[in-house]
Amino acid sequence: MQTADAKTAILVSVVNYPDFLPNLPNSHQNNFGFYTSLMLANQLNSPLQIITGKATYRDNLADWMFLSPNAGAASFGDTAWDNSGALIAYWTGHGANPIGGLQSCNTAADCTSPDPGTAMPGVCITTWFSGGCLYAQTHALLVDGNPALQTYNFNADIGSGLAKWGKSPNSGPWAGAGTGGGLNAAVLDMSHGVKPKMWQQQLVPAMAGIHFIATLMPTWGDSGNVFDRGEAFGDAALVDPLSAPGREWALALSSVPQKEGTPCSNTGSITDFSHGGGHGMNGCGCNFVISADATDQAATAHLKSETWLTLANDSLDATSNQKIFYYANCNFDAKTYPFSK
Repeated sequence: MQTADAKTAILVSVVNYPDFLPNLPNSHQNNFGFYTSLMLANQLNSPLQIITGKATYRDNLADWMFLSPNAGAASFGDTAWDNSGALIAYWTGHGANPIGGLQSCNTAADCTSPDPGTAMPGVCITTWFSGGCLYAQTHALLVDGNPALQTYNFNADIGSGLAKWGKSPNSGPWAGAGTGGGLNAAVLDMSHGVKPKMWQQQLVPAMAGIHFIATLMPTWGDSGNVFDRGEAFGDAALVDPLSAPGREWALALSSVPQKEGTPCSNTGSITDFSHGGGHGMNGCGCNFVISADATDQAATAHLKSETWLTLANDSLDATSNQKIFYYANCNFDAKTYPFSK
C-alpha cells in the first residue's frame, strides 16, 4: 500500500520552437494523454491515490527551471521540475543532437579519435547495416522562450551535474544520501534521449535520490514526436496500478503502433519493416529506463518492485548513484544486432 501522500504530476511540453528548431505538433497531446490516463487510474483506484494536481509549461520556458535549486536554479515551489510535491515529471520536447557518429567502425576498439567537444571512451553504435563511433559528452533537453530568461543558451544540461533530481531543495549538495522528498521519477520523451553505452555519462549525473529516469534511445535515426506514447505509458497504471512503472515505460514502446515511425532500414523504403523500426521511432531505437542506488539490489528494486502506488514513497528514495540497473525495449532484434559493440 502507499505510505506517502499523493503527489503532483508535472507536465512540461513544447510545441512551438520558432527560434531555432522545428516545431513538435504532438508534444502537448502526448503529455495530456499521459496525465489523463494517470488521473483516471487515480480515480478508479481511490482511496489509493496516485497523483493529485498538475502543472503545465508551454513553449515559453527558462532553461534553468529544470535544474536543481541546489545547483543555483531558482525554486518554482510546487511547480518546479524537482520539488517535494512531485511524483513524476514528464517532458516532451527536443533533445540535444549528439556530436559525432560519422566515423565508421566495427567495434569500440576502432573508436579512439574523439570529435571536438567529446571525450573518451568511445563506443561503436551499430545496426545490421552500418556502424559509427560516438564519444562521451554531456546531454541536454532544449527549451524555447524569451532569450532574457535563459542562463544556459536554451540547454538544460543533464550530464553536467547541474541537474540533480530527487533531493529536497534544502538538502545540500549530493553526498550519497538523496532522500528528502524531491522528484521521484522523470520521463524525458525527447529525441536523442540517451545514446547506447552513454547512460553513465548522460543520465546518472542527474540522479540524486530519484527512483528512475525514463527516456528514448535511438540507435540509428531518431525518436518520433508521436501523440500517444504518454498515453500508452499512463494506461499501464490504469490497467494495473500494481505494475512497475519503470518496466512499463520500456514496454510502452510496443503499445505505440509500428506505423507511427519509419523502418529500421537504409533501403529508403517506407514500408520495409523487415528489420524492425517504427513504434514511435524513425529508424532503430528503444524505450530506455535507468535506476541507480547504493546496491545492485536497491537499484534493481526501483524498476522491478516499485509499483505506481509505492512510487510516491520517499522512504524508497535512492541513497547513492553507485550501482545502476536498466531496461531497454527495442523495435529491432537487439540480440542478433546489438546496439553497440
